[in-house]
Amino acid sequence: MFVRLFTVLFSILLVSNTASAARLYVANNGQDYSLCGSKKIPCRSISQAIANASAGDLIVVGPGFYGDLDQDGTLGGIGEEFGPDSCSNFNCMIHIDKAVKIISEQGAEHTLISAYSLNDNYYSTAVFISAHGVVFGRKNKGFTVAYANSVAVRVDANDVTVGHSILTKSGDGLVFDGYNAKILSNQIIANDDDGLVLGCEEEMTVVGATVAKNNISYNGDIGAIVCNKTQDLTFRNNVLNLNVDDSIIGSELSSAKFINNTTTGGLESGVLVSNSTDITIRKHSSIGNLSYGIYSEFDSPVLLSKSQIIGNYLIGVGSEESDSFVMKQTDVYGNGRAEGEDYNCGFGGYDGVWEIDKDYWGDPSGPGNDPADTVCGDATEDDIMSYLLQKIFGKKKKRRG
Repeated sequence: MFVRLFTVLFSILLVSNTASAARLYVANNGQDYSLCGSKKIPCRSISQAIANASAGDLIVVGPGFYGDLDQDGTLGGIGEEFGPDSCSNFNCMIHIDKAVKIISEQGAEHTLISAYSLNDNYYSTAVFISAHGVVFGRKNKGFTVAYANSVAVRVDANDVTVGHSILTKSGDGLVFDGYNAKILSNQIIANDDDGLVLGCEEEMTVVGATVAKNNISYNGDIGAIVCNKTQDLTFRNNVLNLNVDDSIIGSELSSAKFINNTTTGGLESGVLVSNSTDITIRKHSSIGNLSYGIYSEFDSPVLLSKSQIIGNYLIGVGSEESDSFVMKQTDVYGNGRAEGEDYNCGFGGYDGVWEIDKDYWGDPSGPGNDPADTVCGDATEDDIMSYLLQKIFGKKKKRRG
C-alpha cells in the first residue's frame, strides 16, 4: 500500500513539474513587453524572453538577427537586447540569469547574435551566463555568436551546457568557469585570441567533470587553454587546427583525459602540458605543427598511447623535468626538420624519467636515420624498450574468411 501510494505521489509530482515548464518564443517579427512569448505574440529580443521566463522554461529563438538593431551603438531600443544594464560586472549584451534552456528554431547558420555596431561600440561579452543549469544550444538548434570585443560566450556558473553553436570573430570564443561544464559540438573559429578557455580566471574555483567534445577550434592565439587545477577533464573528439599559438595548453590539471583529438598546422606546439598530474593522451593526431607535436614539462606525468605524431617541425614528442612520461603504441616519424642537434628527432627527453615502448618510428628497422625518427636530448636509443615493425595507429583489422 505504501509503495503504491508513493508511486502515485511521485507520478503526480512528475506531471506537475513537467506541466509547470513553459515554452516561450522569440522572433524577428515579435514585440517586447511583459506578456510576450506565446507563438502568436513572440518576443522580439532574447533578453525579454528571459525576463518573462521562469527557471526550467524553454526559449525557442526564430531565425534572424539579435543585437543592436538600429546600429546606433546603444542597446535597449525597441526590440533590442537589454545590454550592459542587465549584466552587473560585465559589459554584456544578453545576460542569462535564470536556469532556462535556450535553443534556436533553425540552427546556428540562421540565427545570429551579434555584438557589432556601426560606430565601433562593440560589447565586451555577447552572451553572459551566470545561472546554474542553463542550456544554450542543442543539436541543429544552436546560434552564431559574433563580434564581441572580449568574449563571445562567457559562463560563470555550474552545470551549464553550451552546444552546437558557432562562436566567432570575437576576442575569445568561449570562457568557462564552473563545475560540470559540457561543451559540445561547437565551432570556435577565427577569434582574435583564444578559442576555448576553461578555468583560467584567478578567482575561479576548481572545475570538475568538464566535458569538451566534438568541438572545432582555429583562432588567432591558443586553440584551447585549460588551467588552474582543473580536475576530471574529458576532452574528446575535438579538432584544433591552424592556431597561431599552441593548439592545446593544459596547466595545473589533475586527472585529465585527452582522447581522439587532432592538433594540426599550429604555429607552436600541438599539445603543451605543464605542472599537471595524471594526464592521459590517447588516439591523438598531432601533425605538421611548427614546434613540438606533444610537449610535457615540470613534473607532469603523461601516458601517451595509440597516437600519431607526424611531421612536426621541431621535435615530435618532448619531455622535460617530468616525473614520468610513458609513450607506447604510437607512430612517431617525419619530425625534426629543423637543422641542428635535434634534427630528425622523434622523441626528446630532458632531465626526467621516461618509458618508450612498442612505438613505430617510420621504418621497420626501428629508430635511426631517415626515413626513421630517432631520439635526442638526454634520451638515447638504449632507452627504447622495443619497437613495432609496422605502424599501429588506425591499422585496419583483416577480415577473416
